[in-house]
Amino acid sequence: MSAGRGVFLGDNVRVNAFSRNGVRFGERVTIRENGWIQCSSSPSNPGDQLVIGSDVYIGPAAIIGVGGPIDIGDDCQIGSGVTLISENHASHPTSTDQGIEVTRAGIKLGRGCWLGHRVTILDGVTLGDQCTVGAGAVVTRSFPDGSRIAGVPARQIASERTADRP
Repeated sequence: MSAGRGVFLGDNVRVNAFSRNGVRFGERVTIRENGWIQCSSSPSNPGDQLVIGSDVYIGPAAIIGVGGPIDIGDDCQIGSGVTLISENHASHPTSTDQGIEVTRAGIKLGRGCWLGHRVTILDGVTLGDQCTVGAGAVVTRSFPDGSRIAGVPARQIASERTADRP
């Protein structure tokens, strides 16, 4: 685990950094109270890697499950209660391991993304730069730069080109 200057972890933040490729925090990263970062489910099954860029704010009670790689770009703002889970379980009747297949495609948040309160981002999602995700959205697929996203499942409601800008 490595951290740049000005990293702040609030009260009761828990970090299990046991992973194949480590955990890296850029400069001026804030993870507010009661956050939880879990990089492995057991000693025999470490996660891949977590990289958090510089000038990133993560609100209270966020959960980051690092099965596959997670990359959070610079200047991201992540609301309270947000969940990022980079592992998926799929049931396959032909599988020999009790019908469960585990995938770890990973999650990538581009530079300057904003995630509202209680957003959930699931495995395999890439959000381009400057995406905004409305509170409570469940993001199950990827979106390009500048997307404005909301809903369950999340859909694009506007883009950088069409959104009203102050």
